[in-house]
Amino acid sequence: GKVISILLGAVSAEITIKLKGNEQIITTISVSDFHELNLTLNSDVLLLLNSSEIMLATIDNPKQFSARNYLACHVIQIREDLIYAEITLLFTGGEMLIATITKQSLQNLGLENGMRVFAVFKTNAPILGV
Repeated sequence: GKVISILLGAVSAEITIKLKGNEQIITTISVSDFHELNLTLNSDVLLLLNSSEIMLATIDNPKQFSARNYLACHVIQIREDLIYAEITLLFTGGEMLIATITKQSLQNLGLENGMRVFAVFKTNAPILGV
């Protein structure tokens, strides 16, 4: 994605990244990491997320969550084992994300391929790279 906003504090920096499909991800990093990455507006960045940091929601109401990243996407693949389900998600711009949830959560949400869902995660979850 591309950096579209930088809010620099004394200890941390809040960075907003725009994806190809115009989705926006907000992340926070330390000021020292910000300077080490040499980030500026319009910098191209790579976002990494641990699949277990991503929550899924089926309702379009981001105000019900304290997490600031609430992104619409579609389920394109579901892989299950005895305990967990790996859900592959597709954003409108073609980027993909994988979320790992319990099989019980998969059943509770009633997830199916093609279903619209929301990937939810806190600003400290993404790892930035350049």
